[in-house]
Amino acid sequence: MQACLRGTWGAVAVSALLIGVCSVAASAVEISVLSTAREEAPGAFVSLVFAVTNDGTADDTFVLTFEAPPDWGVLGAPASVAVGGGAEETLFVTVTIPPGALAGAYDVVLTATSQGDPTLSATAVALVSVAPTREIELLSPTGTNVAPGESVEYEFVLINRGNVQDSFSLAASSSKRLSISLSPTSVDLAPQERATVLARLDVPIDTSPGSDVLTVTVVSTLYEGVETDATVFTTVLPPGPESVGGTLMEVLPARVRLSLDKNVLTGAFSSRLTF
Repeated sequence: MQACLRGTWGAVAVSALLIGVCSVAASAVEISVLSTAREEAPGAFVSLVFAVTNDGTADDTFVLTFEAPPDWGVLGAPASVAVGGGAEETLFVTVTIPPGALAGAYDVVLTATSQGDPTLSATAVALVSVAPTREIELLSPTGTNVAPGESVEYEFVLINRGNVQDSFSLAASSSKRLSISLSPTSVDLAPQERATVLARLDVPIDTSPGSDVLTVTVVSTLYEGVETDATVFTTVLPPGPESVGGTLMEVLPARVRLSLDKNVLTGAFSSRLTF
C-alpha cells in the first residue's frame, strides 16, 4: 500500500487538505501443474511437479498446503516457498497410493497463500488415476478322513483382492469322481470383500480306500484371465467291521484226543493230550 497526498491551499485564511489513498498490487500468485496425469497401481509412488509464479513486482513468501485423498501419503512437501517478483519456483512432490485404493481418478490439491497478504492465494489440482487391479484368492481348509457311506463338508473362503467389483462362477471336481454339492456356484464381490463357499463330498459305501483330491475352481465372468483354484485332500478309509460280511476269523477243523494209561506193576496213571 502507498499513501498518495493531494492538497489544495487557499490564498487567504482557509486551507483544505485532501488526502487520498491509492493502492499498487505488490504481488499475485499463480500455480500450474507441470506433470502430466498419471495412472498407477495401488501401492505405487507418484511424482508430481508444480510451478508457483509470483506475478507481482515485490518478493513474497507463500505458505503451501497440500491436500491428498484419505490414507494417501505426501512426501517431500515444503511448508512454504519464497518467490521473487515476476519469478517462478518449481516444486517436486511425491504421493503414495495406499495398497487398498479403489480404481478411479483422485485429486491432489496444492494451495499457495501469501504470507504478507493472506487474501492473495491460488490453487491447482493434479490428477492421479489408480489403475484397476483384478486379483482373487481362494483359501482351502484342512483335509480329513472319511469312511465309505459317509460325507464331509469343507469350507473355502473366496476373497476379491482387486480394487474393482467382480463376478465369479465356481465349479468343483473330485479325483475319485465322488458326488459334490457346491454352494454358491456364483457370487458378486466388491473390492476386498470375501464369501464362504461350502463343498459337500459324499462317499459311497463301495468307494475304494485311498486319497481323493477335491478341487474348487473360480473364474471371473467379467474379466478374462482372472481365475484361481484350491485343493483339499480327503482320505477314504477302509470299510469298518460292520460293513464286512461273515466273520473276521478263519474257522479251521480240529480234533482233540485224551488218553489215560495205568502201570499194572506200580499202579501209577499217565495221561496224554493230543490237539
